[in-house]
Amino acid sequence: MNIYEEAELEARDLTCELCLKTISVKEYTENGGFCDECFESLTEQARFMERGY
Repeated sequence: MNIYEEAELEARDLTCELCLKTISVKEYTENGGFCDECFESLTEQARFMERGY
């Protein structure tokens, strides 16, 4: 991500796409638009599904 894209994100109020909690630019970029809690939950669910349960 270049500095212009990052500055554009910082100018917006970013929210988690799942729970709508306000999140930081770091969370938004690292977790693909989700807060840390929702991202962890989704990751655990994906691991669970990969095992075939």
